[in-house]
Amino acid sequence: NIPLHNKLGFSSSVKFNKSVISVKSYGTSKYDEVVVDEELDKIRRLQNGSDVRGIALEGEKGRTVDLTPPAVEAISESFGEWVVNGLEKQKGYPVENVSVSLGRDPRITGSKLSVAVFAGLARAGCMIFDMGLATTPACFMSTLLPPFVYDASIMMTASHLPYTRNGLKFFTKRGGLTSLEVEEVCDIAARKYANRMAKVSTLLKVLPTKVDFMSAYSKHLREIIKERISHPLHYETPLEGFQV
Repeated sequence: NIPLHNKLGFSSSVKFNKSVISVKSYGTSKYDEVVVDEELDKIRRLQNGSDVRGIALEGEKGRTVDLTPPAVEAISESFGEWVVNGLEKQKGYPVENVSVSLGRDPRITGSKLSVAVFAGLARAGCMIFDMGLATTPACFMSTLLPPFVYDASIMMTASHLPYTRNGLKFFTKRGGLTSLEVEEVCDIAARKYANRMAKVSTLLKVLPTKVDFMSAYSKHLREIIKERISHPLHYETPLEGFQV
């Protein structure tokens, strides 16, 4: 764990006083009292087991929006860094061109939050691929199915929850992240978010590459169905005659 003052580039004279940290900057700007505990908790509260879930749209009585673009950006950036660091540990040398795909369900907050995901992944130095509307299994399979085989993937969804909610699921080639791994990502993101205090930039230096993964994935699934049913009369249309 990197000390907070080293992570921020501040001097080592950090005074703790309840939930307020007083820091002295090397630069011309002086931050006397930066409230960090509350901001840290805003990100950590978004973790829901192995997922990130939150309110992305006003409409729930007594609840405020907490899955904001800046929060999503910080989480996505931290996930990108987590993937890069993991690959470098695995390979034993620096890696380049780490690729991460994003799929999403049809929620109305998907487009806005997608920009935040792309901004975060770009900050982490990842190559980003936009799959558009996709399913959760498709996101995982995009890390395995040629010619895509991305290093990691994010699915933006809140499953069965109301339309006001949204969330993120994370995948690598070995499957979904565990709760402890998501906690690790969120801890990194919480520190970024608490000390950034800035809006998400919509001017992406690295634009996402749009890919049609779902067509390839659908074809892949169709071939499995045809092969497993292996209908003796109409192999190409194995469900012919069925009513769904």
